[in-house]
Amino acid sequence: MGIKFLTPGAVIGTDFAGEIVQMHGSVGELRPDLGIGDMVCGLVHGSNPADPGNGAFAEYVRVPAFLAIKCPEDLDIHRACSLRALRRLQAGWHFGNIYAYLRHHHTRRRKALTY
Repeated sequence: MGIKFLTPGAVIGTDFAGEIVQMHGSVGELRPDLGIGDMVCGLVHGSNPADPGNGAFAEYVRVPAFLAIKCPEDLDIHRACSLRALRRLQAGWHFGNIYAYLRHHHTRRRKALTY
């Protein structure tokens, strides 16, 4: 990544999962499927010089509504935050395929490191 990638004092981390605790007023029009209390996962730009306080290791993460992926109710937070496939999903996968992917690839018991 090189030294230019680092932002001194910035919060790091890209993959996140958590509960929605606050939403901007316009999100309801853009994403009517999301609401306070819903579990979402996705990616943020950690160590971002333009927004150094927003990384996945922050207590609260700010995410554009179109990048938040609503998790199925039967997917726990540990599995949601360890989904590396989200990078491919957000890079161009059709959003309708995520639920089939999650159910197919995360029904087997696996050991995972969650940070």
